[in-house]
Amino acid sequence: MKIIEVKGLTYRVRNFEILKNITFSVEKGEFVGIIGPNGAGKTTLVKILVGEIKDYEGKVVIRGRIGYLPQTQEVQREFPMTVREFAAMGMYGRSKRIDWEKVRSTLIGVGISHKENDLIRNLSGGEFQRLSLARALLSEPDILVLDEPEAGVDEMGKAAFYELLNRLRKERNITVVMVSHDIGMVFRECTTVMCLNRTLHCHGPTETISPDDLKKIFTDFDIWIRGPRHYEIFHREGKN
Repeated sequence: MKIIEVKGLTYRVRNFEILKNITFSVEKGEFVGIIGPNGAGKTTLVKILVGEIKDYEGKVVIRGRIGYLPQTQEVQREFPMTVREFAAMGMYGRSKRIDWEKVRSTLIGVGISHKENDLIRNLSGGEFQRLSLARALLSEPDILVLDEPEAGVDEMGKAAFYELLNRLRKERNITVVMVSHDIGMVFRECTTVMCLNRTLHCHGPTETISPDDLKKIFTDFDIWIRGPRHYEIFHREGKN
């Protein structure tokens, strides 16, 4: 089943095209990685999918409820809120009463139940991302949309986060759409890759995307391969 369908999507700010004539669909249960250089329109696309931007041209059909982890979360980490209280915010609007057993089971699922009574200000970057994921999951989404969720997380934590997303996707039968700058992780963990730079340059299963495809969107970068399907990007001006 096509859970997301986008046809002829164009978005302009004044006369400048941020996104141009984008068409794609996402099947239920896919793990989609969206990659592209800075300024490619990735966050704009995400904001359109979750309904934050509405003045676009074209057609966007979403068949299901969306859980969203934005790039910059407007949360005052110094606010005296516990982990369990923060996670429970995902249930607001879905239920008149907070199901604390469900909150705890979700915290167990993302691996931070041992922190449930801690204040959110005491969490590491990786722990806070897991907590934010728990909050999104408690909204019972069919589609989970994440905008660079691995930002500020170390390499070990990043790998664990991707593995967690994959496990939750399969266990809960949800669709994951994620913007990422970590090309290596995207090609290792995602089922599908979208290469975006204002328009959609390529879109398909990870094994069908080649380094030449990537060079079409990273025009100011060299792409190197280190091992099977592991991509690294170096800016040409900065490479020795």
